[in-house]
Amino acid sequence: MESCQDYDLWLRLALKYPIQYIDLSLLRGHIHSGKRISTDDEIRIKGIEHILSKYADYFNADHEAWYSRGSMLIPHYLNVFGRKKALALWVSCVKKCPGKISDNFKLLVMILSGNEL
Repeated sequence: MESCQDYDLWLRLALKYPIQYIDLSLLRGHIHSGKRISTDDEIRIKGIEHILSKYADYFNADHEAWYSRGSMLIPHYLNVFGRKKALALWVSCVKKCPGKISDNFKLLVMILSGNEL
């Protein structure tokens, strides 16, 4: 898996042990210039889709979690596959979490305009 290794680790930990949230910054990150995994749409798509598949039982039981990952795919789908496939994914996201009206509307505007927000 070239992408989402950190998310895979957190899911494996969370499925075995209780996770607590601390509202503090505990580390600093560095963003380097040049090509990165996080900016390659095709690699991101493969990573997120792998996570959705590997943890299908978890994501099928938790629509909010599925929506979080699924909606992250939309800009990448738009860039790689175009509006039609991005719109189909958006419909799936709306079906999972129809109450996220503001988020769903923003994603739809992004798809229809062809620009990331």
